Amino acid sequence: MKESTFEAKFGKMVKKLGGLSYKWVSPGNAGVPDRIVFFPPGTWIRKTLVEGIWFVELKSTKGKLTPRQVHQHDLLRQRMARVLTLWPDQYDPVSFQFMKAVCLYRARMWLEESTATPSRTEVKYVDVCTSIEEV
Repeated sequence: MKESTFEAKFGKMVKKLGGLSYKWVSPGNAGVPDRIVFFPPGTWIRKTLVEGIWFVELKSTKGKLTPRQVHQHDLLRQRMARVLTLWPDQYDPVSFQFMKAVCLYRARMWLEESTATPSRTEVKYVDVCTSIEEV
């Protein structure tokens, strides 16, 4: 799936949930996430709370983060921003993909709080959000 198609589906999902999705362009700061998304208080996707402000990078099916994007995302995360990267999945709707990314984000935050040197490759969804199997 092309990034533009995925971005259109993502925008519809955000709007359906009552959120706002703004394209983010920051001159002189290549690599910033594609979208700034605002969800009103009490917004849920299935059993996952997604309220608040999220920075979202949308990729095509085969797209990869560039080193500059990784750097910019890390800078935002170091300042307590919530940054997600989404890739399209032909089997899951966009809302489910977003929910999984939120769960992964929360799992990473939980690991960073509970471990001195967390391994980002061993992150699990369970115990932080409703497990994916239960949704």
